[in-house]
Parts: sequence; structure tokens; C-alpha cells
Amino acid sequence: MGELDNMVAVITGAARGQGRSHAVALAEQGADIIAVDICADIDAIPYPLGTKSDLDETARLVEAAGRRAVPVVADVRDLTQLEAGIQAGIDELGEVDIVIANAGVVAIGDTETRSEPVFNSIVDTNLKGVWHTLLATVPSIIRKGRGGSIVMRSLSTAVMPCSAALSSVAMLIAMPFARPVAGAIWTTVALAAAPPTICRWIAAAAGSARNARRFIDTTSARRARAGRKPGGRRCRTP
Repeated sequence: MGELDNMVAVITGAARGQGRSHAVALAEQGADIIAVDICADIDAIPYPLGTKSDLDETARLVEAAGRRAVPVVADVRDLTQLEAGIQAGIDELGEVDIVIANAGVVAIGDTETRSEPVFNSIVDTNLKGVWHTLLATVPSIIRKGRGGSIVMRSLSTAVMPCSAALSSVAMLIAMPFARPVAGAIWTTVALAAAPPTICRWIAAAAGSARNARRFIDTTSARRARAGRKPGGRRCRTP
């Protein structure tokens, strides 16, 4: 028996790297996985991205852990495509419990510091892509009716000087979902408000998705019992 038995997790950027490690870690704890990846290069990004064979390998590893996997080829920048792909996964596995908005790109390898196409690709993927991921998944969490966990914080933002500003952006993305998905928003705000050391621990290692869920669920419950918001300020308990 795992901590996440019979739950369904959506993971973007799941073809390789951290996305794959999240998928395998959650599967080992009993979750079924909707694994999303663009499986194509982005013209402005100066390194190759994951492929369909990479995504299929992620699905194989999830199945080797004894859980079901639905590989979805979709671009997080394209909301219509993303919603359709995730809905196909929901139709097969059931409504969503966990969302890990992991898909992201960087400018590593580009020597042109004023490249607007690179900047636009990063913003469209790392910012709008996260918003699209929530739009495509939160309605399913609401339908399921028992709250959920949303992880939308990366290692790179945890160690960058502008991490506080990016945390604020994360909160702005998440806040429209606060009222309908109280359980999910606790996760998002707690991650956004966490100090960099905690964020690095959450995002750094293989299996971090499971650890993030454990940390956030226990932290949220403890702060709720103490009558505190995730950021540490007192609030009325609902």
C-alpha cells in the first residue's frame, strides 16, 4: 500500500529529467500518471527537448512500478491542445488529485542576452504554461470534490535572486482558484511562500514530488490547526 493509492497525477514536462522522476516516484506510491510533454523542439530554445520515445519510456517506467500511465503529447503553451490531452487522460484514469506543473525551458547555450524570441518562449512556457496547466486540471479536482495538491515551484526559481518576485507571480496565478479548490490552493501558496531552502529540497531530488506532497499536506494541516495562513500570518479557520 502506498501513500497515493488510486490517486491520479498530471505531470507536465514528463518525458525526461525531473518530470520523469516525479512520475516514477508518484507511481511507486500508488498514483496513476497522466504524463504530458511537447515531444518536440522549440525553435528559439537552444537545446533539444524531450522526444516521444522519451515520453514512452516514462510511461513504461510507471507501468513497471505497477501503475497505469497515459502519455499525452501536448504543448503547455496551447491551452486547447493541453485541455484535450489531459481530458483524454482523465477519461481513462479518472479525475485528478495531484498536479505538478513541471514543464519549463531556459536559455542555456544562447549567447545572445537580448534575444526576444528566447524570452518569449520562456515566458510562454514557464509562466503561461503553468496557468494553462491549472486551467486544464483544476476543474477536474473540483469535480472530484476532495481537494488536491498542486506543485508549481522549480529549483531554478528557488536559487535565483528574483525568487521572491517569481513567488508572487506563482501566487497570482494560483489565487483565482483559491475559493473553489481550497485544498489545492493551500499547496500552491505554501510552496510560493516557502523559503528557498525548502523550495530547493522540494524540487531537487528524484522522488521530490512525493516529498513535496508530504511536506505541504502536513504543513498545511499544521498551520490550519494553528489558525495560520501558509505564509505564517494568523487567519480565521474556515
